[in-house]
Amino acid sequence: MPTTDFTSANWLADENEFNRSNVTTSWANYSDDVQPFTESDIYTWFISSTILCVLSTIANTFSILAIKNIPGKLTGNHILYLNLSIADILGSLASNIEVVTLAFVELWLTSFEDVLSAFKGILYFRVIGFACFILFYSVSAWTLLGFAILRYVAICRSMYYPNIYQRRKILIGIAMIWMLALAVSVPTLCLLKLGDPTEDQFCTTVHYVWPIVFAFISLVIIILYVCVYIESKRAMVRANRMHPGQEYPNHQYKAFVTTLLLLATLALSFLPYIIIRILRLSDRDLKLKFAYYRFIYFLPYINFGSDPIIYASRTRDIREGYSRLWKKIVGCCKRCSRRDTKFERLYHILKTQ
Repeated sequence: MPTTDFTSANWLADENEFNRSNVTTSWANYSDDVQPFTESDIYTWFISSTILCVLSTIANTFSILAIKNIPGKLTGNHILYLNLSIADILGSLASNIEVVTLAFVELWLTSFEDVLSAFKGILYFRVIGFACFILFYSVSAWTLLGFAILRYVAICRSMYYPNIYQRRKILIGIAMIWMLALAVSVPTLCLLKLGDPTEDQFCTTVHYVWPIVFAFISLVIIILYVCVYIESKRAMVRANRMHPGQEYPNHQYKAFVTTLLLLATLALSFLPYIIIRILRLSDRDLKLKFAYYRFIYFLPYINFGSDPIIYASRTRDIREGYSRLWKKIVGCCKRCSRRDTKFERLYHILKTQ
């Protein structure tokens, strides 16, 4: 059975005109342009995607537990890291929906009649999954911008930092992040419209709006980084004049570099994804399809899975949280081992009697 791209629903007719004849014709036309993928290809994509999704979910779950185990009260930065980890987990799950629906159609729907009966449900499920993917990716991007703004204020506008860096205001900021992300992702639900969405000007425009939003966020973070870099150099020069030869520690600058590294992984994984996704709207070339499913599709998982590794390796508080979490896990295992030993002894005594 040829693989069907349900994301754009290019050949889905109006509900009142949805009949076997036009769908069969469209299916045949599509099959002429695209070679069918092999069953082993689909199994490979499905298994690989699921494994990466599970690994990303595990990494971010442990990150959340580690942050919760940080000594003392959680700060605004810790709350932002929690928000980033939650978005990464949900983003991984949303990203996996695309291959799950592909595998469902290709491997488990055995007849054309099965496809017809399940098509609309699969289409809705896949489009909503794509909208959720954009939502959670947007949350990640806006969260990184929130980090960048905090670092910029701490270094370049330090007098305002205590006023901004308050738990209540950070929580308000997170609420705004989710609202902005919803504003970016909800319009992509226009793909649910029956018919060819490429003929709808609004739907076509939406596919170019959300990449522009990501580009804007990246540009703002880079500009803030340049400002922070210049101000940090000035501060180092002033410190060297006052205390020649003394090292000038700047924890905020290091934290900003961490934010920049997180942005780099997001941009490097998302830029090829955006380009191929936009190209596939108008070009059904087989090479693009194979490039997408064999490589490009997996890039977001790299971003979701690498985030907790990057900020944990560069943030002392989170490393301490991991240390405490590890001690708790080891202690729990030891207690379980002792309990099992006691049960074994009791069982042995009862057996000998």
